[in-house]
Amino acid sequence: MRLSKDYWLVCQTSKGRFPNTRDRGFARVYRDFGNIYDCTFEQWWIDQGAYIFHEETEAPKVREVEGNYRSFERQRQREGKILIEIPIALTKRTVQNQVGKILKRYEEQRPANVLETSTSRYPINPVRYQLQTLQRMHEVWCLHRELILKPLALGVKPDPRQEKNDLFRIGKVLNLNYAYARPYEDEFEMRSNQRKMRVIVSRYLRRANQLIANVERGLFPVYENVQLAEPRFSRSQVESHGSLEEAWWHTDLFSKLTTKSAADAKRMYCSFYSLA
Repeated sequence: MRLSKDYWLVCQTSKGRFPNTRDRGFARVYRDFGNIYDCTFEQWWIDQGAYIFHEETEAPKVREVEGNYRSFERQRQREGKILIEIPIALTKRTVQNQVGKILKRYEEQRPANVLETSTSRYPINPVRYQLQTLQRMHEVWCLHRELILKPLALGVKPDPRQEKNDLFRIGKVLNLNYAYARPYEDEFEMRSNQRKMRVIVSRYLRRANQLIANVERGLFPVYENVQLAEPRFSRSQVESHGSLEEAWWHTDLFSKLTTKSAADAKRMYCSFYSLA
């Protein structure tokens, strides 16, 4: 969320819990998350995060049900079994197969997605991402912003042929795929490897932008394109953002996970030009 320029603008122009945007969904996210740029994640989590992400009820668990049998006959019938009538003499595979058949009969009554049972304001699906993948996306996005988008936004006229080379260099310094960054034997292999590396970097950038666009709506992690029904800011709000443009590009967005690796990559990246 810290990578969202729109969210940064709202944090800079809003007072208290009154978000300066006409996008109601975006305003709701701001009221819940607040200004995330003036504190550490740990401080934010203690103050707000734990509250808005907590589950109101404990997630259901499979557990053994102890029987309380009043009659001897009922007790005798239950010997060697546990609820739900699973004979303990069966193999694990047999039990799984037979329980699976029983559950299949109730397929329509069971939630299709674990998030359907969540009571959190902002459910997170842990099977949709891996920390290492998110870290890579963050590194690629931050380097692309710092080394390519930032100079362009601040008035540095780019070489039209440079962007393709820059995408390859970002992939190389972050070692996204060693096979495409290793020394090449001929020009054909060089061009082929550079193209493949650019595809990898572009894919990371696209998915990072999808994550950012969806987290602005309070959804994470979601890899889908977002189309706003109407502009998020009014004309007067957009005009007030003009004076903040340069401040945005000088804002440090590197996280604890990406700071060192991204800084090392930036030094390696800049060395390409010093050696050129």
